[in-house]
Amino acid sequence: LNNLGENLYMVTSSAKITIDGQGRAASNSWANEFQEYGWPDIKLTPAVYNSGIGHATQMAWQKTTKIGCGMTVCDGGKSVLVTCQYRDAGNYLNEYVYIP
Repeated sequence: LNNLGENLYMVTSSAKITIDGQGRAASNSWANEFQEYGWPDIKLTPAVYNSGIGHATQMAWQKTTKIGCGMTVCDGGKSVLVTCQYRDAGNYLNEYVYIP
């Protein structure tokens, strides 16, 4: 499929885990990149792109109109993988993440 952005999140444990709450944990983890790394500009400059907030900017990308997410349990129940795909894709250099 063309023009899709994607975020991945994996949680692992030595004990079995379930998917309960993992979608929320994934989206919180991605959104927390803004607080963890800062967000110096609403334009995706090379510095912003390389700062570690790519998951968060994809979630906030103004041209994205469709989001689909799925989860699966892996490794005999010791891992959960969360995948979200975004159309239209975001994170294009020198474009605005959003226009206020």
